[in-house]
Amino acid sequence: LHHRTMMEKLSSSTRTTRTMASMGRIAWYVVPILVALAAHVVIQLRSVGHPLSFIYPNFLLFYTGNNYFLSQHWPKLVNYPDEKIPPKPIAELSAHEYSEDALKEASSGYTKPVVIRGLFGNSTACKKWHQPGYLASKLGDHLIRAINLEGFPSLHTNRTIMPVSQAIDE
Repeated sequence: LHHRTMMEKLSSSTRTTRTMASMGRIAWYVVPILVALAAHVVIQLRSVGHPLSFIYPNFLLFYTGNNYFLSQHWPKLVNYPDEKIPPKPIAELSAHEYSEDALKEASSGYTKPVVIRGLFGNSTACKKWHQPGYLASKLGDHLIRAINLEGFPSLHTNRTIMPVSQAIDE
């Protein structure tokens, strides 16, 4: 009986050692990925001029899911300027000017929005969009979440699920 107990302990100890060893091997793969991901986030934040303190609220939202806690700490972390910042115009391209290179240049390397005027003007969707019943005929039975309009301002508590054909006002 004593011999059997010792063998079970040894077997359990060996199994634990193997489990720890396999976890160590996994850590060699996972830790560099996590470090690279964290470095990427920091580099992206710094490249657009945001302070590193922006990570904290996003971490709280992702990790804790606690919106109340986040709303209490966000104003302490971010100092918004008092002066009004004028809106920046959005770059525009015409359908004739459009190319991959022109879009990349106009959007500063795909980091800013660009309006491309007339690109889809000849598409079937644009030609039929204005026709009464077209959208309902294409999406009519598809169920969507909708908010019954209650005026402004509203908490939008009157929510329902309905077909697109009932939700749109043509």
